[in-house]
Amino acid sequence: MSRWFDYWIPFLLACLVTILSFKYIPVSGSEGKFQNFMSAFVEFGSLCFGVLLTFFGIVIQSSSDTVRRMKRKTKMFNRFILYNRNIIMFSLALTIYAYIFGNLDFWKETSYCVPPIVISIFCGAFAYFIYGLCYLLIIFFLLLQQHEDKL
Repeated sequence: MSRWFDYWIPFLLACLVTILSFKYIPVSGSEGKFQNFMSAFVEFGSLCFGVLLTFFGIVIQSSSDTVRRMKRKTKMFNRFILYNRNIIMFSLALTIYAYIFGNLDFWKETSYCVPPIVISIFCGAFAYFIYGLCYLLIIFFLLLQQHEDKL
């Protein structure tokens, strides 16, 4: 895996989703559905934040054979830790964003472009978050697979 998959693909995916959602959400007239989705994301984002933080703590503090062998693969393990930390922080930020803009209605009564911009930013950030979760799981399973191959 390269830095291309770590940094550029999620960023480009988020930009693409943001641009497409900004272009098509006002036309489809589904801003209310997206606001409901944003307010519902608060529970999911909080759950992901808690699970990822717990998982991070367990992996860092564990002294089992599996984790010790995973830690020996320093390059991939460091990438896993860095990516886990980044996704934890991103899930917290996205949950706060979804709480503020999903539950409060102050942005809906403003000028023409504000609701599509707020929703588009959320859609792009959500795409980045989902990519990050999947990529984190891939790194973790590759670390586990390397451990199982040694057994």
